Amino acid sequence: MSIVRASDHQINTSDKVSPADPFATTATDALIEIALAADPDGDDPLAWKATVALQSRLFELLERIPQWTESREEKRRRLAATVLGQCGIKMTLDADQCTTLLLKMLSTEDSAAVIADVISALGHLEDPRALGSVLHFHQHPESRVRFAVVYFLNGKSSDVAVSVLIERSSDGDRDVRDWAMFGLGSMINLDTPEIRAALAAGLDDVDDEVRGEALVGLSTRGDLRVVPALLKELNRHEPAILQGWTLIHDTAEQVMAHASRTPTGEWEPVVSRLKELGLVRSTPDENGLPVFNVPSSAEIIPSIRAGELFTKELP
Repeated sequence: MSIVRASDHQINTSDKVSPADPFATTATDALIEIALAADPDGDDPLAWKATVALQSRLFELLERIPQWTESREEKRRRLAATVLGQCGIKMTLDADQCTTLLLKMLSTEDSAAVIADVISALGHLEDPRALGSVLHFHQHPESRVRFAVVYFLNGKSSDVAVSVLIERSSDGDRDVRDWAMFGLGSMINLDTPEIRAALAAGLDDVDDEVRGEALVGLSTRGDLRVVPALLKELNRHEPAILQGWTLIHDTAEQVMAHASRTPTGEWEPVVSRLKELGLVRSTPDENGLPVFNVPSSAEIIPSIRAGELFTKELP
């Protein structure tokens, strides 16, 4: 089990339109037909490339997109949101007008699929005007909408954003909990009793990855509740699984850093177990004294590529 964390999910830069891309010269109407013919929840690379090509032609489409946002066709409204969000191109075009159109959509839209796409698009544009409108949906009955809200909030550290992430860290949907835990534990530098309490609650989650994100977040903050929780994980899984688990390595790095600054021994039980499992190695410094470090999973198991064993993707 090797975990690709939320932060490891990135847009494939090969999807970005370049002069060598055949879609660079495809007629706009043909691109629209290709994009609309595909399942918007599917994984059709041709349709995605067509959509990215449309994003790069935003100025050409700005007179037409307002009509798409009010279309009776859900697919066309979803395409409007994705094009306006511009997540596939390097330079955002006319973000102010795009945000205005998306916020108008959000104020009238009923479809959960479209709402989720609009919120995701607003997240890419990063206009502060969107925060209040997006937060309105954080308790939406559809998990895809709640997920979009959590994804939108990642990296935001305002009181209201953190409050919503804390609430969603106990969401009934695994993906929503996972990304909320990641947002609290690794995407902001805040350290409050409320954040720690939410992370500590995640240590008992039924999902391995959610527990892993909680471990990383608490270990980053030097919280000793990591010691028994990490020991439980180290004793629960086979060494080969632990050695390929990115979140365990990230936690081990933080544990060793705090242990080196805390001579009273609170971290010693888990440090000893990490050493036994080969998750921590020592090399002598210039004075011959041992210096402990955490090798990457690739160093321990060179044949395992990131994500081969256990991956996380956007739902």
